[in-house]
Amino acid sequence: MVDGANRPRYCASTVHGDRGLKAWVWVVVFATTTSCASTWKPLDVNALERAKAKTLLLVYRRSDSFLGPNTNPLVGGMLGVVRMVNEGQKIQTENHIVDPIQDLGSAIAVPFARKQGLFLETYAELPIPIQTQPHRQIAPPPLPGRPSRDLYLEVQTEAWSVTAPLFGYAAVHYNASARLVEEKTHKVLAEGHCGNTDEATQEAAKRSYDDVLANHAAFVKAVLTQTASHCVEVFQTSLLLAPDLKPQTVSSPVSPARDGGSPDQPKDD
Repeated sequence: MVDGANRPRYCASTVHGDRGLKAWVWVVVFATTTSCASTWKPLDVNALERAKAKTLLLVYRRSDSFLGPNTNPLVGGMLGVVRMVNEGQKIQTENHIVDPIQDLGSAIAVPFARKQGLFLETYAELPIPIQTQPHRQIAPPPLPGRPSRDLYLEVQTEAWSVTAPLFGYAAVHYNASARLVEEKTHKVLAEGHCGNTDEATQEAAKRSYDDVLANHAAFVKAVLTQTASHCVEVFQTSLLLAPDLKPQTVSSPVSPARDGGSPDQPKDD
């Protein structure tokens, strides 16, 4: 059973920029007004067995839209969101904050592939708009250029931010999704979202905005690492139904990870 701590605190949709930049504007909408909070489909074990899969492609999608605070609360609407994107990019660049999604995905995929006897490869894609339909049966077609493999494990950062609400406390958010898809039929075998733990949210609420950005945003990086590790455990035990797998540790996201499609064959311990 997935409790409230394992569900996203918010959902997001994306809007393409029209200036040639590969920037995405994330519009944050609380889960009470969207359907993606109920998107949770545990692994269909029978469908996985019928697939007789031999290969697994980990597809990870980083988000390049880290949201910061709106430095002028008098500016709202889309202009306010644009200010949040610009401020977030400044914070991310100055403090070398890195999206942990590749490490999160690897921590899920490597033990899962080993348990299922699958050959694992890794592939990076651009982020795509979140799909808010809960419990979908068929996944959208893959983007052009993706290698064809028996199974796709798609992981994506849906939204991440550090904000300073008007009440004076800080808020650090991270939300990720994971989806296992059979390539031949596009059938969704498992799908779910995960976000901040209650402990991380409460700890951030005790700190000022300046505190969370102190020491090159050390607290922000710690929350990202903690949340990513939490999501690894949630996805392994509740989504992929593999509680016997040894939890993997997500390292602190302080330096860019390597992209590419080179094979990553799981190794025995």
